[in-house]
Amino acid sequence: MERILLYAVALIVALRLLMPAGGETAGSEIDRPPPNAGATALMQAAGEDVETVQEPRRSLTLVDSSGKSRILLSVADDGTPSIMLRSASGKVAMRLAVEADETAVVELGEGVSRTSLRQHSDGQASLEMRGPAGIVNVGIDESGETSLNLSRSKNRLHARLALTDQEEAQLHLGPEGAGSGVTVGWTPSGDAYISVLQADGKTGPVVQSFKDGLAQVAINSGDGDAGPSMLMTPDGVSIMSVRLPNGQPGASLLASKDGHSVVAVASPDGRKRAEMRAFATDEPTIRIIDPDAPMDGEGDRPDANEPRKPGPRVDLLPPGKTHHVGTGAAPTAIPNP
Repeated sequence: MERILLYAVALIVALRLLMPAGGETAGSEIDRPPPNAGATALMQAAGEDVETVQEPRRSLTLVDSSGKSRILLSVADDGTPSIMLRSASGKVAMRLAVEADETAVVELGEGVSRTSLRQHSDGQASLEMRGPAGIVNVGIDESGETSLNLSRSKNRLHARLALTDQEEAQLHLGPEGAGSGVTVGWTPSGDAYISVLQADGKTGPVVQSFKDGLAQVAINSGDGDAGPSMLMTPDGVSIMSVRLPNGQPGASLLASKDGHSVVAVASPDGRKRAEMRAFATDEPTIRIIDPDAPMDGEGDRPDANEPRKPGPRVDLLPPGKTHHVGTGAAPTAIPNP
């Protein structure tokens, strides 16, 4: 009986607590506890601090057993989400992020020695490895050009292997950031070249070999115009020439596979003035060309039989004698070779 009375009292107390105050009817709205009241009560019972108002969290840190921060998840002010992993010494061992321009980034290490991988939204991609003494970079740009770059920090040595957007293969060796060095290239048409340039980016030899059989070696001066060159044509003609400072041909030597040879000398304006020929079937000749006569595109007369103004004459004499060059005035004696 006592137990029944206890149950009845407990039931009356419970109903009294649930009844609205001030004589409200059972159909009126009842004040209810907040949804997280139970969780709050549990946390209070466990001695935890309770935040009544919680802002959206933009970072989360995970620590190890010694309390050191090892993993950090965060969102920066510009909206960049990232995950950072730290070593036991506190250094950044890895970072993963998506930057504001939608570039995906993976970084290993920090400071002087680190490695980074980047993938851009426009198709560019790069892998860079840095160390105390040098850098290795592999990349592809938006045009499709791919490259491998090796650099030394101490003496700025640089090597670059690339497939350009014109589908040309190139290997360049030289100082970083300068126009000098050695460049080897191969074009899609089958042409090949080697270029060696000095510090001015102009002076040096250039070797070219073309698909049709033409080959050329030239040495450029600092202004890029003057200098000697050698040329081999597909039909076996060899040509050596020296350009004047203005870029015009100064002296040229030609030899064909048929035994013909020609030596020509031009005036500073590029007009041919003297010529010596030795053909397999004709007698050797020396010509002094009238500078006032009509010229063709090569600086020569278009018609050899056309009447011409008198010019300097050359008399060939036997060895040991002298030959004279003049224009009707007193001749000048020049020893025969």
